[in-house]
Amino acid sequence: MHSVMSYLASKLASVYIEEKAEGREYSHDYINKVRQRFTKSLESNIIGNHIRYASFLFCNGEYDEACKYFDFIEHLKYEDIESNLVYQLYVSPSDSLAMQIAKKPHEQTFKQSSSVFWIFGPEAAMCVPAFLRCEMYQGRVGTFTTNNVVLYSMYDFIRVQIQPYLYYLQYITYRVLHQEHKQYEALLKFLIFTEINKSTRFLSSKNDGVCGFFDTSLNMLGHCLELEQKLESAWETYTTSLQMQPGHNAAILHITRLLSQVFQSVRA
Repeated sequence: MHSVMSYLASKLASVYIEEKAEGREYSHDYINKVRQRFTKSLESNIIGNHIRYASFLFCNGEYDEACKYFDFIEHLKYEDIESNLVYQLYVSPSDSLAMQIAKKPHEQTFKQSSSVFWIFGPEAAMCVPAFLRCEMYQGRVGTFTTNNVVLYSMYDFIRVQIQPYLYYLQYITYRVLHQEHKQYEALLKFLIFTEINKSTRFLSSKNDGVCGFFDTSLNMLGHCLELEQKLESAWETYTTSLQMQPGHNAAILHITRLLSQVFQSVRA
């Protein structure tokens, strides 16, 4: 119920942010009720619900308020790692661990999964930073056959791993607030995370075609590097993402955008 409440709050908040961005009138009572749903959903201590609320706060321009949740989410995440079997399966895939998870109650598995990965549907797109909305078009880029063209709806979602998404939110929030020390600290944590996980995700993607949304994590890191004006590093990060997930990857859009920028600068 807490997760349903969080989902509905995110959906309603997305409508509110869109109306506000278009200069339309909106009700303060409406958004206050949305906030009540968000805060009620946090009682479950499901990490995904917390990250969803922090994401809304950023997109609504409430940067200082979003910062209040960052350290708490990170603390919850580190506490969760040791006992979270889904996270352990992500780090070290094994059939025995998968069977162990399958025998656990659904509620426990759902909570553990929601502390590792999170999915934003298109109806909540305005509660996600603009850069990440490109992920909703991943099903329309790359090489595909007639058989999987009809499965576009499978890709019309923004799928993230919570830990790197937290670092991304921290980086772009502290950047807006001109808190350079915290901004670079978030970027460093993001770089360390991707270096540690890169080899494991490459192996996993080659074996079973699944990289645990790590391609999206690399795309977010590429965006941070772009904002740092480290365009060569951003290019390498996007191409690594594409190597890991050759089809249905928004990295193609980001690489095309970088190429366009280079072309425009050469013409100028």
